[in-house]
Amino acid sequence: MNIAMKCFKHSGVDAVGTCKYCQKGVCHQCVIEEANGIACSITCAGELNKLEQVSKFAQKRVETSKSKLTIIAPIFNLFLGGVFLYRAIQHPDPSNFLLLLAVFRRY
Repeated sequence: MNIAMKCFKHSGVDAVGTCKYCQKGVCHQCVIEEANGIACSITCAGELNKLEQVSKFAQKRVETSKSKLTIIAPIFNLFLGGVFLYRAIQHPDPSNFLLLLAVFRRY
């Protein structure tokens, strides 16, 4: 028994794909090919293009954040190391070393 998805507009025609936005089956007559996928209507094609723009924008923001983090993280680590060193020099108590070990043991 062959069960094939049918077109959402033409119930007797087998679908050749699904709309990337709404996941409805589409036949050769209904398909709208976009650069980023198949759409079933002009409305879905427009929404699909909007989603693609949002996705590209978010991807650029993530890449920018990663590059900033690679600069900020070492600076923050040096600052934190300086704070611990200053505290160790000002208060030469063995419990400071134990506190430091407790902090790193959590990770």
